Amino acid sequence: MKKLLILVIFLLLPIQVLAKDIKNPQVVSEMRVNIVENGSVELNGTIYNLELNLSIPQENDYQKIEYFDVRDSLGPCVTEFCSYDFVNDRYGNRLLNIKWKNPVGNVIYTVNSTLLIKRRGDIEKKTLKEFIEPTELVQSADPEIVELASEARGNDFDKVSYLAKWIGENIEYDKVYSDVNLSAKEILKVRKGVCKEFSNLLVSFLRDLGYYSAVAVGYVHPGRVYETYEFQPHGWAEIYADKGIVADPVWSEVGYLDATHVKFATFPDSSWTFTEVNANGIGNIKIRLSENDVKLKILDFKEEPFINVNTSLLSNSIWANYTVLRTDLKADGCFLTKIEYKGCIDQSGKDFLQIVEPQNIVYFCNEKTVFTIFRIPLLDERKNYRCDIKAFPYAGEESGVQLVLNPKGYGYSQLSVEKNVVKPGEKFLVTARQSQIFTDYGEYAYEKAEFTAPNYDFKVYGYNSGYLAQKNISVVLEKPIEVNLDVNETASAGKTIPVKVRVLNLGDKSQEISVIFRKETVSETLTDFKDFVFNFTPQDANDNLIQVFVNTPDFSTSVSKTITVIGQKSTWENIFQPIIDFFNWLFSLFQ
Repeated sequence: MKKLLILVIFLLLPIQVLAKDIKNPQVVSEMRVNIVENGSVELNGTIYNLELNLSIPQENDYQKIEYFDVRDSLGPCVTEFCSYDFVNDRYGNRLLNIKWKNPVGNVIYTVNSTLLIKRRGDIEKKTLKEFIEPTELVQSADPEIVELASEARGNDFDKVSYLAKWIGENIEYDKVYSDVNLSAKEILKVRKGVCKEFSNLLVSFLRDLGYYSAVAVGYVHPGRVYETYEFQPHGWAEIYADKGIVADPVWSEVGYLDATHVKFATFPDSSWTFTEVNANGIGNIKIRLSENDVKLKILDFKEEPFINVNTSLLSNSIWANYTVLRTDLKADGCFLTKIEYKGCIDQSGKDFLQIVEPQNIVYFCNEKTVFTIFRIPLLDERKNYRCDIKAFPYAGEESGVQLVLNPKGYGYSQLSVEKNVVKPGEKFLVTARQSQIFTDYGEYAYEKAEFTAPNYDFKVYGYNSGYLAQKNISVVLEKPIEVNLDVNETASAGKTIPVKVRVLNLGDKSQEISVIFRKETVSETLTDFKDFVFNFTPQDANDNLIQVFVNTPDFSTSVSKTITVIGQKSTWENIFQPIIDFFNWLFSLFQ
């Protein structure tokens, strides 16, 4: 007698399913689903024992099995000839272990379960060595992966969200890659993929940063991504930080997973598979394992948007150039989500407004303000226009406003930002007279404000009745020099005032610097600090921007300030103004 051990492996396959009118899966907070797995094992030869290890839905704090039944063609597997139990693989995944004694011919199995799933938040930590080491697909030690991962700053949530946002903005979702398994390096080369690629790349970044992390696999309601209402095989990431974090870079979900995510297993990367069969017997044994057909049917679900949304326009009535939509988000906790926008539609159904700064993928804790800039096309000045602009946050409800376009002209905004290079958390001054001020990370003010720099490069805008001014600001972890500017708040046209500049050396060694103001350049060796004084004579009221550039061989920065310049009075104004002032004083005595 001889024994034969056969291992057969296959992947989850697409399935057909009733989706029961879920239009936005991101707001599904609870779902009850029936899952039926069918398959068969075709046998030839004399077989004494047959075992099938089958991947099934996992149980955890957010996913509970309410009903479970296993049977073959003869009925429930609770007999001497067909029985079942549960086993765990080395990654902690619970598998269904079905055993047959003396099976003959074609063995058919059916696993029927009912699952209650709730929206996921924090998850249990797993610190297996396989979840921190590189693999053939998760190439966390690759230099390009290391360089990109190093851009992530802040706390655990900030780093995960930054990298998930980067993937969502730089990797194109393309179903052509559904049947391949690309490595992280290959993904960065083609900049395309599906959920496997998105998850492998995110896990690669995170393992380089020292996070235990894994690829979770199962099914998900496709929603906006697949443009279908059939459940699809899906993968996402689990990050085992101090607080376990879930992240789906395809769905733009970090800090939560909607309840349509049905988890079957967790693996080191997306190459791992789900089912194995073992057999022993005598003679020439042949075994053929069929595809495991999985069907999901939604029994009921609850929809609960958890991000509150409010939209408004910075200017409700404008004529040309730009309009800016303000979207205020509020939620209890820290989340990454995505916002879709629908601008005005023309008669042909095309977007009437062009989005300049979409700000689609955002992450925040508790509250966030997002500014979206739309460019207005050339319009017929003889007509008035009205149209609706709407924001669709994935995890919130739709919110919209009405834009009015009419020929009232437009304003002007002179924007001044104190520094063009700052460190994370550094405060800086912004001014824009008679203008609204906002940033691409959510700050807002009118005319003048002191803001705090975020962790990454950002943009500052000045906005006045359709006119938009912009400044790009760099964020660096260390600055070799610091530049301070001292100048009067006001000046008179034609009269000279001093512009005082102090440059401080923040490094350990002396540095060669060049200080530039207008057409004047001064070069010095900087050891501790140096003071510079320039003369400035404003020509008129519009000549009011003071800007000084300072360069070292490896670093460039600038400081600026907008002052008030009082224009020169004409000769007649100088003669008659005292007379006018006298009569105004005289009249005031009789009031």
